[in-house]
Amino acid sequence: MKSSYEPLDLTKAFDTVSHDILLYKMKAYGFKSQTVNWYRSYLSGRTQVTCVNGQTSNELRVKTGVPQGSILGPFLFCVYVNDLCAHLQHANGFLYADDSALLVSGTDIMSISTTLNMELAQLSRWFSVNKLSINIGKTRSMLFRSKHKYKHNTELLIMHEQEEVIQVKEFKYLGMMVDEYLDFTPHVNRVCSKVNQRTGLLWRVRNCIGKELAIDLYTSLIDPHFQYCAFLYDSCQLAQKRKLQICQNKALRAVLKVGNRFSSTALHADSGINWLGTSRAKSTCIEIYKIVQGNCSPNMAKIIHVVPAKRALRSNNKIQVSRLESRTKFGEGNFCHRGVKYWDMLDPEIQGSKTLGTFKRRIKKCGAFDSAMFTHFKNVHYL
Repeated sequence: MKSSYEPLDLTKAFDTVSHDILLYKMKAYGFKSQTVNWYRSYLSGRTQVTCVNGQTSNELRVKTGVPQGSILGPFLFCVYVNDLCAHLQHANGFLYADDSALLVSGTDIMSISTTLNMELAQLSRWFSVNKLSINIGKTRSMLFRSKHKYKHNTELLIMHEQEEVIQVKEFKYLGMMVDEYLDFTPHVNRVCSKVNQRTGLLWRVRNCIGKELAIDLYTSLIDPHFQYCAFLYDSCQLAQKRKLQICQNKALRAVLKVGNRFSSTALHADSGINWLGTSRAKSTCIEIYKIVQGNCSPNMAKIIHVVPAKRALRSNNKIQVSRLESRTKFGEGNFCHRGVKYWDMLDPEIQGSKTLGTFKRRIKKCGAFDSAMFTHFKNVHYL
């Protein structure tokens, strides 16, 4: 089984939204007339000017588009394209504001290419009706495949309006570097590159700041790169995790102003900052909690299932989730298998937290993931 992923790039997406079509769709979705009129007032009557060298042009009325940089802009665009997936027959659509993508699965390259071409033709009509257009020059396609299988005949032939869609081996989508093997090596390399740049900044100013300020700089400039979508790339290879950990250790040495001989264990003890393996495990448990509470997307809800307790006993108050058995070592690293193992390590009190905020506070103090297998990766292939 192979899958092809195609992120769609729209030409001036926010600027070409038709006000009339948007308001019509809001009525169709059940928005009250008073609300629709409020949005009509919000969108209408806007003008724009151009200022060059102190000279200002005449005002021009804005007849299309939603304001960019505002809170309502992405929301209104989501309403505008919400019915796009309803026009897909054999592909799965993913919408996040103007970052749309198609996912098609099949047994061979030819069937995948045929399906994608059919779906693009169907979407082309939808885009035409809604006064949007695909930027083929920036639209890409990628084939997800095994590194050890399907080494030959892996080229997709995707056409749109007599132009070929370029096939790539990796691309950036919503801040993540996604590659054809889904081993997240490009993403890890990108994270390490950004972290090393900021670590160099810390080394240059280390003599001008104290420990508390250095930790604040690490928390605001470096740690977000490690934490963003950590539960996703936690399935990367052990070598990549070691590479990330080395980057974090370098950053902590800059924070504490110590040399390479200072032990890694002492680095984390003195700074109070978790090992990356511990942070990724806690991030994964947060996602499992969202699934258990039903606060997740339908696609996420399909991969993890809550097992109802047979009896309401005091000794049986843990929230059980189904564990998917894997036949390979690689499979044990996926989110379903790995996440359930992390979840089972939590205390029932943490699992039964009433709110997400409470769960995050409790798991932050949890020491279940402070063992050697989460810090030094000893003989644990899925960490």
